[in-house]
Amino acid sequence: MALINLLPWREEQRNQRRQRLMLMLITATFVGYVSAYFVMVKTEGEVSAQRDRVDYLQTAIQGYRDEIKRSRLLPRSSRHWKQD
Repeated sequence: MALINLLPWREEQRNQRRQRLMLMLITATFVGYVSAYFVMVKTEGEVSAQRDRVDYLQTAIQGYRDEIKRSRLLPRSSRHWKQD
């Protein structure tokens, strides 16, 4: 009976599996980083848009407050327009 040495074949398979595993880990890491980057960019955009809306509302509110202060300074008789 002839003896066949399968050790080199098994070692080659082990090396191929190890290389595939490393490639999958590198790919998964890359995809994770890219996904996290896009989520971060989108979140920063939404936060920036929300800050713009808040600034607009604060400006409008301050305008209304100024208008209220001016109307309180007017004499009572000139607060309301008289209709004919």
